[in-house]
Amino acid sequence: LNDSSSSLREMAAWALDNLHDERTLSALITAIHDERFGVRSAAGWGLVHLGEIVIPYMKEIIEKSENLDAKMMAELVLDNL
Repeated sequence: LNDSSSSLREMAAWALDNLHDERTLSALITAIHDERFGVRSAAGWGLVHLGEIVIPYMKEIIEKSENLDAKMMAELVLDNL
């Protein structure tokens, strides 16, 4: 998720989504702050698939993050739970 290639970061986020593992939570939260929509979207779906455990994290992003794109993605995650 730290590669300079946005397509590689997006594929990494999709791979984390496919794991359906709570251990990916931190990386997916970081990825919804990515500058590229594709990365944020893949990470968002990964968070949706983790279920209700992400709710407090998404609320915190909405309340405290200065990244408007991350805030919008956190709202979409909550809307799709």
